[in-house]
Amino acid sequence: MIECSEKNIYYIKRRRKRFRLRFILFFLAACSVFLYYKNVVETLIIDICMDKASALVVQSVNESVYDYIMENGYYDIVSIEKNSNGDITLITTNAFLVNEMNKKIAIKTDESLVHKLDKGIKIPFMAFTGIKFLSGYGFDVDLKVIAVSDVNCEFNDVFTSAGINQTMHSLYLTVKSNLVINVPTLRTSKEIDTEVLMGESVIVGKVPEIYLNGSK
Repeated sequence: MIECSEKNIYYIKRRRKRFRLRFILFFLAACSVFLYYKNVVETLIIDICMDKASALVVQSVNESVYDYIMENGYYDIVSIEKNSNGDITLITTNAFLVNEMNKKIAIKTDESLVHKLDKGIKIPFMAFTGIKFLSGYGFDVDLKVIAVSDVNCEFNDVFTSAGINQTMHSLYLTVKSNLVINVPTLRTSKEIDTEVLMGESVIVGKVPEIYLNGSK
């Protein structure tokens, strides 16, 4: 038979209060750890991943563009027509070659980037403390948290005056890479634009104002 004395009841109530206090402290500690991870550690990890992923994007784009340029020339894309006075009457781009260029470079960039990201992003271990000045220290941890969503290319040309009857024609390619990052409590995406100079040439002859004013 259990004796329900006032002393026993006092100790039972005391144990319950201690349990509740410990539970509350544990809950608050768990919430604090989660909030610190969510607002500090996770943000730092994502920033480091995106910085390193951006470098990989630039590397992949440059490799793809270099390979394409080695196979194709400037005048395969651009055609210049002049009149009998040497004045430029028409500057056209080969739409078929431009579309082919965009497609080939986008595919090659996507393949190269997927291969690089599949190896993982190396994150220094101390970055998981959330302390920025320690984020470059410690052994590397490979995180496979970034995937390639899509890669697109946009072609653009720019005309700038280079002297009397001389115009610099520059061909630019902007590669837009959409990356998706997945961490335990967040899924986010980022578009990284990489502009590459495909080629440039000095055109000798009077160029119509419609090109120089950028309203071509």
